[in-house]
Amino acid sequence: MAKHLFDRYLALGCVAKLKQELDAKGIVSGVRISTRGNKLGGKA
Repeated sequence: MAKHLFDRYLALGCVAKLKQELDAKGIVSGVRISTRGNKLGGKA
């Protein structure tokens, strides 16, 4: 996934445009549960 994000960034040439594209597709960061049971990630 990271290579795809970097390739899209290069194609778009702008972080703001990349974020707009990711938001439109509903792509968020991965979710994980900490050792204390807290949910982390899952955000734009």
